[in-house]
Amino acid sequence: MINHTGQVTTGGLSEASGTGSNTVWLLELIDVAAEGDVEVSIADFGDFTVTNNPRTVGVYQYAPAVFTDPVPASTLAGGTASFSVAPHSLAVAFQWQESTDGGATWNDVTNGGFYAGATADTLTLSGPPLSMNGYQYRCQVGDAAGASQASGEALLTVSPIPVTFTATQIGGVSKVANTTGIELAFSQSVTGLTAGHVTLSDGATGQATAGTLTDISGTGDVWLLEITGVAVEGDVVVSVSDFGDFTVSHNPQTVDVFRFVPVVYINQLVTLKQAKGGVATARPTAGPVGTTVVLKATSTKGYQFNGWQVSAAVSWITGNADSATASFLMPAGGVTVTPRFVLVNVAPPPPVKPPVVTPPNQPPPNQPPPNEPGDPPSAPPPEPGQTAPNKVPFTGDTQGANHTGLLLAALAGVYTLALWRRRQANQPVRPAPKHRAV
Repeated sequence: MINHTGQVTTGGLSEASGTGSNTVWLLELIDVAAEGDVEVSIADFGDFTVTNNPRTVGVYQYAPAVFTDPVPASTLAGGTASFSVAPHSLAVAFQWQESTDGGATWNDVTNGGFYAGATADTLTLSGPPLSMNGYQYRCQVGDAAGASQASGEALLTVSPIPVTFTATQIGGVSKVANTTGIELAFSQSVTGLTAGHVTLSDGATGQATAGTLTDISGTGDVWLLEITGVAVEGDVVVSVSDFGDFTVSHNPQTVDVFRFVPVVYINQLVTLKQAKGGVATARPTAGPVGTTVVLKATSTKGYQFNGWQVSAAVSWITGNADSATASFLMPAGGVTVTPRFVLVNVAPPPPVKPPVVTPPNQPPPNQPPPNEPGDPPSAPPPEPGQTAPNKVPFTGDTQGANHTGLLLAALAGVYTLALWRRRQANQPVRPAPKHRAV
């Protein structure tokens, strides 16, 4: 065998057809020192003569795949890291492997979860958690000859995500209402936070007790630490330890918590004095400063309300000192209130008819006086508007004394009738005129 561009070392020759026909023979090449073409010549042998001598054939030299070892990669938890054996040559197959025990054992990586490119020249890890910190990776690189060789090992470093938070009390008003919780607002969404990672301790002046922890945002960036009790109003200290894939800075924080303090009220008094001409009420008559006091005055007949006399300055709510019904705020030190009533002009009552008194020997009302002895029968009472006639006409007869007596009797009857009519009409009665005897 004559070498041209190639260089080989030959070995034995053997029948290779497998049929025993001796038509195919194999010339073993012990080594190929250089790739290229070589010339093969066969001399006449036995009963044979070889006519197509020599022949040229190309030979190839085996070369393993050439590639680059992967380098260590670092990322924050939840970030991205990658390893690669590129650039490379003569490499036709790749299989990445992972070790979780410092290189003692290796397992093939498959695509899915955190991994992509498990059988490519570059392996990508997306979102590795902090727990994968310290894992190692290498690649088995195969060539066209089917040979495989392992790359160097590369370390994965996963670091916790730094976050900050602010603490704010909610629900509390100093001396008025207890703080019900402390809001923890993180610089980004976090997972894995529990009440065990949060510590609430006494501050310089305050003391409170923590309860449950709840993600009130639903996205992991705002959490509520329940406050079940505030023993002392003042500042408390909130600390959050590292958790999950996160490391917490800007820690601890001080926040004020508030406590309801009941007010001790001292009752003030309303002293109500009554006055002539009416009745007054005050409700209530005792209470703390600021209590609403309602006044009401009712006058009696012949009087009217004329205002309130108040011993101290008050803040009126409804009405004022001139209102019969009014209200004011209880002042400090209490107050004395007196209603005022004044007399008013009252129409006189209607006149009372005096009782009719019948004098002795006088006829009752509505009846004519009786006849004197010897008088003729009396006429019936005149109709209204008519003049009663004399009982006996005066004729001037010789019986002077008798006639005079009859005239006086007639005049007395006329007066009695007039008196009766005036009484019926409720008119004042003038005294009867005095008559001289004729």
